[in-house]
Amino acid sequence: MSSNVTVRVTDVVVRSAGNDVVVRSDGPRIVAAGGSGPAGPTWEGYYGSFSDSTTQTTAANTATPMTFNTTEESNGVSIGSPTSRIVIANAGTYNVQFSAQMDKTDGGRDDATIWFRVDGVNVPRTATDITIEQSARRIVAAWNFVYTFTAGQYFELVWSSPDSSMRLLSEGTSSNPTRPAVPSVILTVTRVA
Repeated sequence: MSSNVTVRVTDVVVRSAGNDVVVRSDGPRIVAAGGSGPAGPTWEGYYGSFSDSTTQTTAANTATPMTFNTTEESNGVSIGSPTSRIVIANAGTYNVQFSAQMDKTDGGRDDATIWFRVDGVNVPRTATDITIEQSARRIVAAWNFVYTFTAGQYFELVWSSPDSSMRLLSEGTSSNPTRPAVPSVILTVTRVA
């Protein structure tokens, strides 16, 4: 016999060293309020989901920030000016995840590097190199960073290549079967602490 059960938890009591803290859900907000113990912190569900519908190019050997022209959803995270900047309105630790569809327009073998930059400063140990062989061959660069921001900071995803034929490729909707467009870059940002 099978059955479907839906459980909705609205309050959880956490007990530590004799102090009770009630954690209460309020839509996208999780509020920790003191019970018999001290008041807990307030934690907001800050997030952002962004994409870009254009094919992005770079000049050879030039640090080029990836740009975004669409906000899918957001709360406390937004596209800044210029549109390569993602602005974090509220301090906290965030998980930054992205995927970028890359290809090149000439033959041979070419490299590209992607890295993380905060407030215009390259973050140490965040670069990764990618190699593409042959023209019209696509790869997806996809990884994540965890970073603790202060309120109002911004970050950028930056890329470069010694060959200007490398690009971040966007494609329109397709048929047989019908399927969505492919953005050049997809980015999600989620506060984790």
